[in-house]
Amino acid sequence: MKKVNLKLWMLALASFCFLTNLNAQNMKKEIEATISSYAKGGDNHDTRLLQIVLHEDYRLVWNDKTKPDLFIADKATFIGNIEKKVWGGDKRKVDIKITEVFDDNNALARVTMTGAKADFESVYTLVRQGNEWKILHELVTAKFKQ
Repeated sequence: MKKVNLKLWMLALASFCFLTNLNAQNMKKEIEATISSYAKGGDNHDTRLLQIVLHEDYRLVWNDKTKPDLFIADKATFIGNIEKKVWGGDKRKVDIKITEVFDDNNALARVTMTGAKADFESVYTLVRQGNEWKILHELVTAKFKQ
């Protein structure tokens, strides 16, 4: 009887570990899909897509070492510049280097986006609202090409 109970306990533990890992992998895929949609929205000037993936309180912070001050844009400013085609329009390769999930509803991602016009290094803070991941914050550096 003790052998059966031990086997059942071991099976339950293995199942729990498998399902926990599977859930974490699914969350990372969802986060990667959100970031890829964000890049696609900017690349294609698709403000509808950006409205979906950006949190209402989204902030972009650009700490350009050649400038004395930070550049900070809220969601409306960011989307407005995409819509007016001041920003975006470059087809970028997205390389998600690190994704960390905290408490199943907060995440950090470190991402490189490489394009013909510029290369971007960003750290994103994402929050899960309902069943969707939203980008809350982006800290970005950019290298523009001539």
